[in-house]
Amino acid sequence: MTKKRKKLSLEILGDLAISFAAAIALFLFLFFASIHIADTYLFLQNIELSDIDYDYMISWIFSLGLIISVAVYVIIFLILLGKRLSDIPKITKGIEALRDGREHRVEVEGTNELCELANSINYLSETQRRVRSEEEALMKEKEELIRSLSHDIRTPLTSIMAYSELIAAQSDISEEDRREYFALIRKKSEQIKELTDILLDGGSRKLEYFEDCRLLMVQLADEFEYSLEDTFKVSANINLPSFPGSFDPGELQRIFDNLISNVRKYADPEGEISLSISLECCALAICQSNRVSAAVGKGDSYGIGLKSIRRIAQLYGGRADVKKDNGRFEIKIILTDFS
Repeated sequence: MTKKRKKLSLEILGDLAISFAAAIALFLFLFFASIHIADTYLFLQNIELSDIDYDYMISWIFSLGLIISVAVYVIIFLILLGKRLSDIPKITKGIEALRDGREHRVEVEGTNELCELANSINYLSETQRRVRSEEEALMKEKEELIRSLSHDIRTPLTSIMAYSELIAAQSDISEEDRREYFALIRKKSEQIKELTDILLDGGSRKLEYFEDCRLLMVQLADEFEYSLEDTFKVSANINLPSFPGSFDPGELQRIFDNLISNVRKYADPEGEISLSISLECCALAICQSNRVSAAVGKGDSYGIGLKSIRRIAQLYGGRADVKKDNGRFEIKIILTDFS
């Protein structure tokens, strides 16, 4: 239940009333107690005062009691007022922290306007902290996206450079091979354009529905095998039935491009490159393994490609598990949310 707010002015008036009541009570006590003590003393000493002297004594007792009572009244009121206003330095410190963008919580008790102001400062400080945290998370995600896409752009760019050099180096290349190379260059150029568009618009997705996703996976596996067959021995096993699903072809292409890039950089050319694609309990599983080249050092890989694969897998409610053991590298990508 929300506490009913009290006005600070009424609380101060209440303190005035308490101080006044305490001062009156003290004055009455001092006045009558002093008269009683004086009368007792005069009686025990057999002293008789004239009416004028007795009135003077009463006046003196009254004045002294009044001075003491007023002093006590002021002291009590100042103590109570100081307690009421003790939150002002805390609130000022909170406002300064809020102005400087620092986190600070004002600890106050009560229900008056100062307490409400302190609670508002605490709310703004918490909101500021939450907004800053969200901005940092968004900035980190943006930097990760830029780093990931920049890495993903390398693979098609490397292919374009390779095919261009191949066309320039072979003067006796057939027209059919030339058209094939130009088609591959065009495809990789379009892929770079798509990645650049994603980089510029913040990573929007283009999901497409496929009645038979098996054909899409077979095409990606064929491109994987074709891209590596000149240097590596590739074994691809596609154990898939026909199944429908919604995918962003560009995202799947980036997964396979990163797999290709990692194989070219770190795989042992003498070993076999294994790729398998299957359905496991309504989840699409893409597994790739290879023997790691002995020339690869521990500091050679920064894992950017793996981070990109993991990020894409998460978009499909999945994950990417990596295993490195006895000189072998194995990655298993699980995609679950594509229906």
